[in-house]
Amino acid sequence: HNLYSLSGAPVRSGLQLSKHIDEALIHFGNEVEVSFGCHHWPTWGNAAIRDLFEKQRDVYRFIHDQTLRLANHGYTMNEIAEMLVLPRVLSHCFHNRGTFGSINQNVKAQYQLYFGTFDGNPSNLNTLPPREESIRYVEYMGGTETVLKRAFVSYEKGDFRWVATVLKHVIFADPSNRTARNLLARTYTQLGFQAESGVWRNFYLSGAQEILGGVRQTVIPQALNRDMIVSMSLSCFFDLFAVCVNGVKASGLPNSIFHVKLTDKMHGHVTLMLSNGVLIPRVNPHGPGLACSAIISAPRELFERIILRETTFQQAMQEGKASVEGDLNLWIKFLDSLEAFSFWFNLVEP
Repeated sequence: HNLYSLSGAPVRSGLQLSKHIDEALIHFGNEVEVSFGCHHWPTWGNAAIRDLFEKQRDVYRFIHDQTLRLANHGYTMNEIAEMLVLPRVLSHCFHNRGTFGSINQNVKAQYQLYFGTFDGNPSNLNTLPPREESIRYVEYMGGTETVLKRAFVSYEKGDFRWVATVLKHVIFADPSNRTARNLLARTYTQLGFQAESGVWRNFYLSGAQEILGGVRQTVIPQALNRDMIVSMSLSCFFDLFAVCVNGVKASGLPNSIFHVKLTDKMHGHVTLMLSNGVLIPRVNPHGPGLACSAIISAPRELFERIILRETTFQQAMQEGKASVEGDLNLWIKFLDSLEAFSFWFNLVEP
């Protein structure tokens, strides 16, 4: 079960998953003989599959309904995540164990789905940024040395969750403190050893690795790659284009309209409206054309390569692959507002 992907994705509805599984049981439950899906090996035999589906249906519904029940009693997201325990008949099924998603994170997913992450306590409404908050925490707790002495005691008692919380603040307040870094790495390692979820274990051990050796830029994966971009619809691609715009930088440019004529096999056209630092793409717009600052003629592939930092628009013009009618200077300034994203960044320190 996994309603909240810790690697980053919109949360899922346990209610909808439960209903879809039940619908599958209604339509195919009497005939199904083999079931296979991601994150699990195949299951054979009608009785075994029905048992699998029924308990999966029930575990998703239980997490969803009980989270909402407790929320309506006034409990917060983190409180419910600590309170909720599956009935023995569900928790003792191996396929319902938290080896991938956990009850804790799935409860938080259902709470977030309906209520967001704010718990209603105004002190959590506008908290300080992590580093500023941590500097003040450490100061209020008596300084780094006092915190470390108490953290070592708590570590020896096995209170690893609390040690991780306290030392997080020490590291953000003083990233150079080697004693704190070593103890936090040991703490994350212990939490990783104890985690039933492989995903939790990976986060804990990755955190320990970062604390001890920094972010290791080994093989650089292409999170944004040509295969993914080529498969995007025109609308989706230019939405991505808009995300790459540095809004603060682009807001210094005059509101403008650029009309893009795609010269490759797609033969589409896109109106790019730069409005108050925001890029509004209109793909194959209907109705009267808008007065524009420039008309750009180029293949879609060129815009893909620009996003991937494989070429520049100026280079394409020199090669005769693109042309501009109108304000070339403004168009180039707009393209200069596009940013590339780095895959590597810190997670457990500033």
